[in-house]
Amino acid sequence: MAGVHGAGRSQKDEAEFIVWGSAGAMDPGNKPVYLPGHFTGSQPRGSNRQHITQKPVDMMRELVRIVPADGTVLDPFTGAGTTGVAALMEGRHFIGIEHSAKYANIARARLTEAIAA
Repeated sequence: MAGVHGAGRSQKDEAEFIVWGSAGAMDPGNKPVYLPGHFTGSQPRGSNRQHITQKPVDMMRELVRIVPADGTVLDPFTGAGTTGVAALMEGRHFIGIEHSAKYANIARARLTEAIAA
């Protein structure tokens, strides 16, 4: 976590960590799979923001490309469904888990829209 300190300023979160894994080899040629060191993006603003920690779709599209074509992306904290939308846009399958009925409904609507597009 990085922050800014000084008169009238408090520490501010400026990064989130990504955890990913695979149930087996990611590449049939046994080549290692790497993500870049960091991604940069800003949360959606205004009416496009449907969840407090919503991620930008373009950034999530980059992330899900690590999954092989026709592979499956699992998001155990689906929120507003941005990872699922990105996965569908990139031709991947998606499984999402969301505890909140409110956000599950938002994600379902966004995923349905992404499938129709």
